[in-house]
Amino acid sequence: MTDADTNPAPEQPPQIRTICGFWRRVAAFLLDSLLLGIIGFILGLAFYADFARMGASGRWIGFAIALAYFALLNSAAGGGQTLGKRIMRIEVVDRAGRHIPLARSALRYVILGAPFFLNGALIEPAHRVLLAVAAVTVFWIGPSIIYLYVFNRRTRQSLHDLAVGSYVVDSPGGGAPAAGAVWRPHLAVVGCIALCAAALIPLSSLVYHLGMISDLVAVQAKVSGSGEFSGVGIMKGVNMVYKSGTSMTTRTLSVTASVRSRASLSEPVAGRAAAIVLNSYPGAGDEDLISVKLRYGYDIGISSSWISRSFEHSPLGWGRMLPPAP
Repeated sequence: MTDADTNPAPEQPPQIRTICGFWRRVAAFLLDSLLLGIIGFILGLAFYADFARMGASGRWIGFAIALAYFALLNSAAGGGQTLGKRIMRIEVVDRAGRHIPLARSALRYVILGAPFFLNGALIEPAHRVLLAVAAVTVFWIGPSIIYLYVFNRRTRQSLHDLAVGSYVVDSPGGGAPAAGAVWRPHLAVVGCIALCAAALIPLSSLVYHLGMISDLVAVQAKVSGSGEFSGVGIMKGVNMVYKSGTSMTTRTLSVTASVRSRASLSEPVAGRAAAIVLNSYPGAGDEDLISVKLRYGYDIGISSSWISRSFEHSPLGWGRMLPPAP
């Protein structure tokens, strides 16, 4: 009988993967965002006019590109590493240390990317359900992701990681992540953020029905419904101006609208928008100035480019320039 028979080799302890720290993970995300921005910029040079005609729906192009990039490369098919993660030597794995399937990786990015892409999306006021979904996504999922990124030091899982059971660990290596359970108070904070976000929906509806913004929303719908403008935004403001040692207030009604061609960045086109405002908003004539900013360009989420011109006159000045819109 040999010594090997009497003294078997001790079992090797299981390998443990170190959880990635905050700054390396942020650096990887910034590198990936830079790469997607370059892709979007190149696409914008090639398809500028096409993207401009798409208006707000162009953000779905950027979302689809980002989803394909992150879902594929962060999954088992891509070795759990985007380009940024490869540079920072980190990767996405599950609780057992395996790379996650493509479907789970896609869901992971949808949760992460939705707040960003919906935050800049222009949604018509009439689409109440879509507005409510966007509000909850932006004001709950977005802040929750940021909170967990910063404060969940035990597992470094953010909301999208918790949803699919993924971890970001150091690479290369093998074995399960060295992580315990998420500290329960973190989940309580996420729940509180959700309650606050849900409260915004009835609160915003109350503000609307009390008439605080309903008039401006109605005017916005009129300008959008003309067929000449898209992505319309209207707001009221008061500016303080100092002249000869005295202060004066200027009440301004500001209109921002996208147009479909660069040639439409003109004062006559701005005048048509101002005419709609004068005809549909009873208080427009009481303002000191009506400012109309026209812009032409695109926003696909991962890249944007805009050319704009602003025109500013008193309500009487606009009225003299062009006849009121029908």
